[in-house]
Amino acid sequence: CKFCKGITLTVKTVNDPLMLREGPSTDYRVIKEMPKGSKVTWYGYYTNEWYFIKYGDVFGFAHKDYLGK
Repeated sequence: CKFCKGITLTVKTVNDPLMLREGPSTDYRVIKEMPKGSKVTWYGYYTNEWYFIKYGDVFGFAHKDYLGK
């Protein structure tokens, strides 16, 4: 299973940091700030342009344009 263990992605922001949010838009509350270069885990779930990821021990949504391998 490709996503069973998750895929490691890196935060690639122009303006540091990237916000981890409760839901898939900027209308949702910020849970954590993720500095550029942070490693996150993506398990394959997304909605629109937002990936549901794990950062440390916290799950939330971040825009896919700012995440890469």
